[in-house]
Amino acid sequence: MDPTAKLHVPNAIHGFGAGDVNWPGGREVFEWWNTARKDRHFPTRRDFKPASMKSILPSIQLTDVGDTPGNYSVRLVGTRITDALGYDPTGKNLNDLSNTQQVRAVYDWIVDHKKPVMRLNLPIKLAYNEFQTCSVIILPLGPEGEQVRMFLLNFHFGKKTML
Repeated sequence: MDPTAKLHVPNAIHGFGAGDVNWPGGREVFEWWNTARKDRHFPTRRDFKPASMKSILPSIQLTDVGDTPGNYSVRLVGTRITDALGYDPTGKNLNDLSNTQQVRAVYDWIVDHKKPVMRLNLPIKLAYNEFQTCSVIILPLGPEGEQVRMFLLNFHFGKKTML
């Protein structure tokens, strides 16, 4: 693993701080993550207490990292996300979902580098046929900061402005 390796995915940022997260839910979950990790690379799943973040739970997703490289499965998806997508991907493996090449590249990078990634202003067509943008913060979790075993994601959906 090269610690200086760049992440070559459009609209993907690493090495950011809470002030760089431009939506309240993302900032809240990043501040929690940064505090909970203490002197470790990342916090454990046990550190995450959903009851302390009730207001942002509809925009939260948990994704499991499997035992084999590149094996990712969606554990839980908040209602705001499923409403936007028009379906619930809970229980699906990333291999069963379409157009996930960039998602896989980001997940692989996080597993290798043990650092969070934020993706901003991704154009998406939502279930209700409205063109919007999506921003997401992806935070690693794992046992005692050794190996990434799960991702905690917070999504923000915004209207695409036409120029």
